[in-house]
Amino acid sequence: MLPLRHSINLLKSLVTLPPNAVWMICLDEVEYLTEAHHRILNTQMRAASGDLVFKIATMPFAHHTLATNLGDPVREGNDFEYIYVDREPIDSRGTQVEGAFLAFAREMFQRRVLFRSPQFQGLTLKTLLGASPLIDEKKVETNEEKDAVMALLRKHANPLTLARAERLRSSLKFKSEIVRKMHGALLLRDALASHHGNSKLRIYTGEATVVRCCDGNARRLMRVVNQLIQKIRLDANATPILPIDATVQNEVLESIAHDTLNRAYSEPPHGALAARYLNEIGRYMEWQFSSSMRQLGTDQVTSVEITGADGPDAQEFIKQAVQLSLMIPAKDVTLMTPDSNCTGVFHLAFLFAPLFHLLPRRNASVRLSRALSHSAAQRRNAHDQQQQTLLESP
Repeated sequence: MLPLRHSINLLKSLVTLPPNAVWMICLDEVEYLTEAHHRILNTQMRAASGDLVFKIATMPFAHHTLATNLGDPVREGNDFEYIYVDREPIDSRGTQVEGAFLAFAREMFQRRVLFRSPQFQGLTLKTLLGASPLIDEKKVETNEEKDAVMALLRKHANPLTLARAERLRSSLKFKSEIVRKMHGALLLRDALASHHGNSKLRIYTGEATVVRCCDGNARRLMRVVNQLIQKIRLDANATPILPIDATVQNEVLESIAHDTLNRAYSEPPHGALAARYLNEIGRYMEWQFSSSMRQLGTDQVTSVEITGADGPDAQEFIKQAVQLSLMIPAKDVTLMTPDSNCTGVFHLAFLFAPLFHLLPRRNASVRLSRALSHSAAQRRNAHDQQQQTLLESP
């Protein structure tokens, strides 16, 4: 620190600065340092004062220790503050993708197209991807439009939801309390019900859905956009055929989700556990939403709740999954040091919606133990059926 202090004093003598100027030391990807390095940084933070501050970036739960070389640890709220910069980038309780990230996505797309494909200059993200049936606000005003919604409700909704819809059909609440909450889910359920054999889904499509499935993550967004740009097809006059076919968009999103889950297995230190739990959680949520034996209500399960009673495996899983931005902490979850228990509600990343056939929307939560026990029961049933088949074989 002394060389840095000397450099600051030297610069002050050469450059005219305001007397209240503050110098910030910025360190990135500090999770790759050792615990001993973190102890040194903590010591410097504890000793720093006056015009010197630190901005240190790590993955969540990757501040390895609070200890210092002075014998007295740093204290949150006194020596430093944790700020989780990715907290709830996309909340989705409303009908629109949050404006800030959508605006960023549109601008980033135009810059990317200009850089990689100058011939597509002027092309917009909306033109490229089109409308999103799952997320875009639905125009349900005429009797015919209301009849179409009611037909879907009679086909897929539970009796309580159907009765409520019939009661509200003639009121203004029908759109806010039924259509807003249910129409996307009904369209998805209907698409899944008619999805058989080698047919391909065309439902995860459109600007709003693609952007939401990136979870407010800029790197994820760039990866998706790069793949979609490669899917642009030209007609005989070299004019782009737009929007990109819905089946192609659906395939790109599902492929990226599948690849992300597979790559999670090799992430240290608990990637294999995290990937297995993510798969079991996703399959449980898929069963909750898609099972022909279950009818839809206004809330579907898209989150899990973790408590201290869930044990060390749950802690290893959720900390790894949050680090990889594959589980998103709810707003009231506090992210602390690795030795602290991480409890509360965590949302499955929207990235996985096309893979597990879920509506990309924040909804109800279920205990982690319940999701895992359901998956274990399904595995046992599959094993028993396989054994029975072997016994019955000639």
